[in-house]
Amino acid sequence: MSYQLVYLPQSGNKNYWTINNSFTHKDDQHRFWAQLAQLCADFPGLKEKFPTRFANKRDDRFYIYTDDGQEVALLTSQLKNTETATSQSTTTPQPPTQLAVPPKGYYAIAARVGGILYYYSSKTGTNGAMIGAQDGIIRFWKQHELNKAIATVRNLCQNDKFLRRLPGLRPEMLTVINARTGTSVWPLNNVDQEAATPVEAESANQNAALLTEVKQLLSNHFDPAKHEGIHNDQGFRFDPPTVDLDQYDASKVFAALCYLIEALNQRPAVDELLNIYDKLILQDYLHTVELVDNQQIDGDAFVAAFHQMRQQRRKVKDLSILLDTIDQNINQTLLLRELLKHQSLRNQYHFRNRELGARLLSMIDTRDDQ
Repeated sequence: MSYQLVYLPQSGNKNYWTINNSFTHKDDQHRFWAQLAQLCADFPGLKEKFPTRFANKRDDRFYIYTDDGQEVALLTSQLKNTETATSQSTTTPQPPTQLAVPPKGYYAIAARVGGILYYYSSKTGTNGAMIGAQDGIIRFWKQHELNKAIATVRNLCQNDKFLRRLPGLRPEMLTVINARTGTSVWPLNNVDQEAATPVEAESANQNAALLTEVKQLLSNHFDPAKHEGIHNDQGFRFDPPTVDLDQYDASKVFAALCYLIEALNQRPAVDELLNIYDKLILQDYLHTVELVDNQQIDGDAFVAAFHQMRQQRRKVKDLSILLDTIDQNINQTLLLRELLKHQSLRNQYHFRNRELGARLLSMIDTRDDQ
């Protein structure tokens, strides 16, 4: 894997440093460094040698990318980490960086890469990333969430995209630490720890005491003579919801469903009838008023007939609105198919275990002459 220098302005257009010592948007002639440390070492010299090229470019906008276009780190963060690594001894393990741990924070995930201690941040990148202590928001777990932190480490060990974000990071480097003391919690001695610390020794003593207590508990549990039976001194009162099963009987609900489906089948006829009322019958009444002298019309009879027609039309209109709305918002076919899938509606059961099923069937008297 090799690395390249990228400038990312606010516009979002990536500018790559080239072999011609200039920036380009194109995908060719990029300059690549075989070592990440070498890129960091060359950067100050490039700025000094080509001041015009780097004019008006902010340091906090430079990024390091891999040769396949994956973002590795913010350059300023990498430069800071490189300076820290250079100042540290390569032979003597250094104590972990003290973190600003929130009040409820207790565990964190850490890894030492190239002499630098990195911490897991779930807020950086799509898959999270390992960052410096001051480079972003570090993910902390509460004291009772150790299992969650361990599960996260195991998942990260399987995530190749996450591992590639920090060059040199390997799955076995990831560890859960006590963020307040910096000691390894799982697995032990994974962050340059050569021996158990007093905190770990205390933890081992606590575990031994807990094991003794658990042994006593389970010894009593497996001894029938020490079973205390059932007690009713800690139960709580509750009012279960009331359902009127006579009024809301399943067979009645199913009958209502069948009625609804049959009614929906009448939708084409209802829509056609409504169209007849609006396009034909109403026109007959209107043309009668238009073409016949009002002295010739029995007003009372005409109004009564017109009123009756409109009342019938209103019933058809109401039914049309309901059927149209229901039909547009339910899928009859899907509903019926889902009901067919429920095996409990078929009044039958198939044994999961054939041998057990044979034994149970042998205990059942299936004679019909009783």
